[in-house]
Amino acid sequence: MRVSYLGPKGSFTQIALIKYFGEDLDQVPQKNMEDVFKSVELNDSNYGIVPIENSFEGSVNNTH
Repeated sequence: MRVSYLGPKGSFTQIALIKYFGEDLDQVPQKNMEDVFKSVELNDSNYGIVPIENSFEGSVNNTH
């Protein structure tokens, strides 16, 4: 299985990925949320993980 996430490695998004899916998969960090969405749309990844909120700005509108 291949899962894209909003990177970089070690981010809270990667931690959520590991907690949900485990570590035995292909983890693909992406530079921005649009790249995560595109990777799933183009079937480059089976799933994508993006944040729904952060401590600096609150809700992440692009995700919603």
